[in-house]
Amino acid sequence: EVLRFLKELRVTEGLPVRWQANLVGSSNYFHQVTDIAKAVRDLGAITGEGDAWLRVGSIGELHSDGLIEAPWMHEPYAGDKFGPNWKGLLRHDRETLLAICHGAADVGYQMEVHASGDAAMELVLDVYESVNQRIPIRDRRWLITHVGIFPTPRSVERARNLGVIVSTQQPV
Repeated sequence: EVLRFLKELRVTEGLPVRWQANLVGSSNYFHQVTDIAKAVRDLGAITGEGDAWLRVGSIGELHSDGLIEAPWMHEPYAGDKFGPNWKGLLRHDRETLLAICHGAADVGYQMEVHASGDAAMELVLDVYESVNQRIPIRDRRWLITHVGIFPTPRSVERARNLGVIVSTQQPV
């Protein structure tokens, strides 16, 4: 486990740089929706634990859609390559994202969910709003990462209202 290695390195040799270690964000980790709450509790260290040199970060980056190569959009695109109804890839359905994010909020984790497409951003905001109704997330600094493809003014306003950090990655 990387976090264990980093803790050991911190004690024995010192870290040459400050390190924020995010926890498992791979879709391979979370299998069945019914197992998610326990899987999140079993992750161990909570966001913010550590010191100035080594700190536990978020659960993430959890991918909601197919990255920049296949963002999940409201409108079809790339029909010449993928067919007329291609809207990108959705990696986690609403139920799975809700289970992960509710589990994270219950334990005290920060979330970092990747969403490149406009539909993916809307889905993540829907999930964050659902969690926020039960457990406020504003002060937890939850993130939506790589929102680079046509975020709507409504999405930006929703993110602002929730206090969500939007981290973009623009093509150069």
